[in-house]
Amino acid sequence: MILMMLLAMMPAVLVSCNSVTNDFAEAEVEVARELDAIKSGSGEIPVNADFSENVSETMLNAYAEKLRDFDYMITGSGKSEDGKSVIVTVDITTYDFGSVYLETWNDRMKVEEGLRYESQFFNDLFTRIASLSVKDYTGQASITCTRDEKGKWTTDLKTNPELINAISGGLLSEMTELADE
Repeated sequence: MILMMLLAMMPAVLVSCNSVTNDFAEAEVEVARELDAIKSGSGEIPVNADFSENVSETMLNAYAEKLRDFDYMITGSGKSEDGKSVIVTVDITTYDFGSVYLETWNDRMKVEEGLRYESQFFNDLFTRIASLSVKDYTGQASITCTRDEKGKWTTDLKTNPELINAISGGLLSEMTELADE
C-alpha cells in the first residue's frame, strides 16, 4: 500500500523538481544573456558614476571599453528566501579599478592643497585605468531573477550594487569607503 502511494506521488515530485531545475537554468541563461550584452556593447553598463564633467569623451569611451572587458562565470543558483525569485551567483574577473582609484587618490592628496584640482585627479585616474593590462580583480555578485506576469525573466542586473562593484573592479567600494572617511 505504501509502495503504491509512493509510486503514485512520484510523477508529481519529478515534475516539481524538474520545474525548479528549469527555473534555475532559465534564470542562468537570462543572466548570461544580459552579461554578454554588456560585454558586447549592446547592453547598458551598470555603473552609475558620472565623470563626464571632469573627463574627455575619449577617456570616458576608453573607460567604458575597459569596463566591458570582464570575464564571468555563473557559479550557482538557488531559490530566494521568500521562494519567489531565483538567485544566480556570478564570479566576475576584471581589472582592479578600485586599487587604481585609491592609488590615484593617495597620490593626489600628497599634492599641496591649493594644487588639488578635481579635473587633474580624474585625468590621472583615467590615464592609469587605460594602462591596465592584467585582470587581477575577482568579485562575486548574487543577481535576483524574477518572472514577470507574462513569464519573462527580469533581473536586478542594472541596479545590483554587488554586480556594479564587481564589474567596476572594486571601484564602487573604494569610492564609498573614501567618502565615508
